[in-house]
Amino acid sequence: MKFQRGKVGAFFPILILAYWTSLLPGSFCQQPLVLNLKTVQTFQNRHDSGFLTAIGVQSRNPPVTSELWGNLKSQKWKGVKAYFSTSYQLRPVSNQQRLLEVNTLTGLTYQDTVGMGLWDSEYWQMLHLGGGSYIIKNYKTGNCLTSTGLGEPVAVELCNSGRRQQWTVRDRK
Repeated sequence: MKFQRGKVGAFFPILILAYWTSLLPGSFCQQPLVLNLKTVQTFQNRHDSGFLTAIGVQSRNPPVTSELWGNLKSQKWKGVKAYFSTSYQLRPVSNQQRLLEVNTLTGLTYQDTVGMGLWDSEYWQMLHLGGGSYIIKNYKTGNCLTSTGLGEPVAVELCNSGRRQQWTVRDRK
């Protein structure tokens, strides 16, 4: 089969490539969750029952951890929709000048200052797995938010949809 530039049929291989790359491991082909931007959300891990928590350590880039529910503002998150996709910045209600970001060198999450990075690593998609569970996939790396245990920094690892990567997303007031 010969493909020529400028011919209508030349776009067919691009469509096939786009379809097949959506089937690569970690993409799962699920529909992304559309967050209600008028409410705040909580993210609870199915493995350790911990909630995504922006701890208030006074450092330049404090970590994001998994902690037991305490009805804290640092456990409630506000989604800010990206202009280019169905992904979101996740900002803790306790300090909306911060956002959830991944360090692409270490694979650990941290709180970055809004407007400082402006990289794709601060955008996240919530993809439905069924049974009320979602994976939270980083837009830049394609890897998924993974709990490493209660009180520990949350990591980003290759998506496998295991319980450490399954999160329940709930709207809160």
